[in-house]
Amino acid sequence: MSWSNAYRLFVQELQRVIREHGNEAIYAGSYGWASAGRFHHAQSQLKRFLNCIGGFTNSVGGYSFGDAQTIVPHVLGTFHGHLDTMTGWETIATDCELFVAFGGFPLKNGQISPGGTGRHVHRDGLHAAGQAGVQFVNISPLRSDLMEEVDAQWLAPRSSTDAALLLALAYEI
Repeated sequence: MSWSNAYRLFVQELQRVIREHGNEAIYAGSYGWASAGRFHHAQSQLKRFLNCIGGFTNSVGGYSFGDAQTIVPHVLGTFHGHLDTMTGWETIATDCELFVAFGGFPLKNGQISPGGTGRHVHRDGLHAAGQAGVQFVNISPLRSDLMEEVDAQWLAPRSSTDAALLLALAYEI
């Protein structure tokens, strides 16, 4: 197909969607496209273009924090206020009975933080909790998201069911 034909079909389809459903039916939140700088950032260009024709439906947050940023403030009153007061590994080893890792708990995630690397206590903390008898459940598409040594029960949810699963867990709690 030629570029001019592809362009014509694209414009016709955009016009049809806007006419039949409005600009809110156009989602411009594609994630993960490569970029050679902000000007060549495909998602930014897509949004600039769609703003020129009346707007679009956008996403809020990223796929990793998106659900939590929306739900946690309703549960705890704030999202960021609790990030600096997380429970330490010592407390988990002594006072926790069941550790549910939602979305996995790969060691690599415990080795970084915004602004750089931190002290690597993740592996030792998991080992200590496992040795203390803490039971682990790994809810993730990847069994390897929680190290084998803690003998976690693995639950692999279907794709795109994470928000529903979070709501069901919140309901049960």
